[in-house]
Amino acid sequence: MRNTRSRHLSGTMASLGEFGLIRRIRQMLPETTAAVECGIGDDTAVVKLTGTSSRRILITADMMIEDTHFSLSFISPFALGRKAAAINFSDIAAIGGAPRFMLVSVGLPLGFRTETIMTIYRGLRAEAKKFGCRIIGGDTVRAKCLILDVIVVGMLKAGQPPAYRSKARKGQHVYVTGSPGESGAGLELLRGTWRLRKRLGRTATRLIARHVSPTPRVREGEILSQHFHDLAMIDVSDGVYSDLNMLAAASRKGIQIELERLPCSATLRRFCNAVNKDALNYVLFGGEDYELLFTTRASPEKIARLFRRHRIKTPVSQIGSIEGRGVVFLDASGKVRRLRDKTFKHFS
Repeated sequence: MRNTRSRHLSGTMASLGEFGLIRRIRQMLPETTAAVECGIGDDTAVVKLTGTSSRRILITADMMIEDTHFSLSFISPFALGRKAAAINFSDIAAIGGAPRFMLVSVGLPLGFRTETIMTIYRGLRAEAKKFGCRIIGGDTVRAKCLILDVIVVGMLKAGQPPAYRSKARKGQHVYVTGSPGESGAGLELLRGTWRLRKRLGRTATRLIARHVSPTPRVREGEILSQHFHDLAMIDVSDGVYSDLNMLAAASRKGIQIELERLPCSATLRRFCNAVNKDALNYVLFGGEDYELLFTTRASPEKIARLFRRHRIKTPVSQIGSIEGRGVVFLDASGKVRRLRDKTFKHFS
């Protein structure tokens, strides 16, 4: 017999969940067409331009709601604007494209200070300028809290194939850029005590900066996509664990990850040693890193040479391979290690 709580939640978002809702919506909408190459289900929608078979535009959207995604007690208005743009640019990067145009819609309480929203827009404009993107419109509405809803339109070069999540194939290697886990640690520091932040000094400053000012890997995604046409890619927004599972599900392939190969920065290790916590939990479940998780047959040496040639200093770590079934994590001895999913879920 189902308990009272289960009956109460049945048929609600609490029982369906974010990804369950996406599946339901996807089932009721039309399949892809000649114009819509990729709709719901990837980081970015891909649309072919009329009258051409080689030019594609990319469209993505992301919403940030006060006290769900951010708090103005943790992040400055300028940094919030930059981050609202950056997380959308990361979705464009994950398909291999470059951001070009942005629409920004805002929900504002009646008492919201005009200068604060203008400073947010200055942050949006600064991040957009850095990546050659222009703000071209949007909407403003009254709301109970601050809401930022950003739509970005991007482009792929003529003839460049999109790096869909579904392109992972057996025999490919699995890679991740940068140092996942630092953003999650930064958020924990922001929620923690001033005393801990002071004690950790520059370590705390770096980790907090990784959370409030993420760097979308736009150049990295472009270069990888232009040179490796077997590329499957996703950005690390929910956490390495969750995004590996989404990549595997989209490609219907298995992934084996060697836990010892997962990158863990010296900064993150210092933090974990100070608070006596396992760094692996931050690397796998921290979220909001906006690194690129990708698969290709290209060797680590080939990727390193490519990045050097283009003067890209972002580190890339080989962490596993496409094989088997499901996502499997292996310890240093090669034995399967079962991990409980600790990913943040909006409707749990």
